[in-house]
Amino acid sequence: MRHAISYKTVAYREGAATRVTSRRLANATRALRREREKRPLFAAQLAQEQETPEARILAIATAAIEQEQRFRDLAARHWREARARLAAMPDEKRAQLLALWETSFCPPDASYFADYTRNADKILARRARRG
Repeated sequence: MRHAISYKTVAYREGAATRVTSRRLANATRALRREREKRPLFAAQLAQEQETPEARILAIATAAIEQEQRFRDLAARHWREARARLAAMPDEKRAQLLALWETSFCPPDASYFADYTRNADKILARRARRG
């Protein structure tokens, strides 16, 4: 069965996402300064409440890692649901659908395959009409 290989992002490499470099530190410092400059009347209060540039870098990296994991979990759920629907199909219908999937122009992605199995009847009927 066709499927796309999912590569882990840079965030998963050992310490790459949380590493504080001079460039990241300068960008975080600049972003915090811009936030204060947007509201000049509250600049002093914002400066007290703002996180440090290092904490900002860590928060962004942590959010990126968590988001990547949510996407991976969603893709895994889509694959499981699609394979369950596929297993519940009669052998002939399953073989026809898999043959269409192997030659389709859809990206070999979990959500596309889940949609393919969800709409199997429509896809097979459309294919039968075309001949």
